[in-house]
Amino acid sequence: MLNDRELDLLLENTSQPKASAALASQVLNAVAGVAGGNIMAFPQRRQSHSWAFGVPLAASLILGIWLGASGSTANLWTPTVSSVASTENADALGLEDIENLIEDELT
Repeated sequence: MLNDRELDLLLENTSQPKASAALASQVLNAVAGVAGGNIMAFPQRRQSHSWAFGVPLAASLILGIWLGASGSTANLWTPTVSSVASTENADALGLEDIENLIEDELT
């Protein structure tokens, strides 16, 4: 196995192969002849309109804003205990309990 320096020395001593223009045209003609019988045209896809995706999204946004602002959806759900705001000074997240436990551990 060659290291980088040895490979560089080897490449410095090599020469570029010279191909004639006739050889290049023969190769291109051979490729064109082989590929000529194997080419198959695929049907073109219709281009979709970019605005077609945005119309339903905009319509649902407008409908949601209208329904939310009109208040007509207020009677579709019943308030639960967790959804009703508490008027007391209660600690809903239980942070006071965590603080008390930490203070007990530190003392």
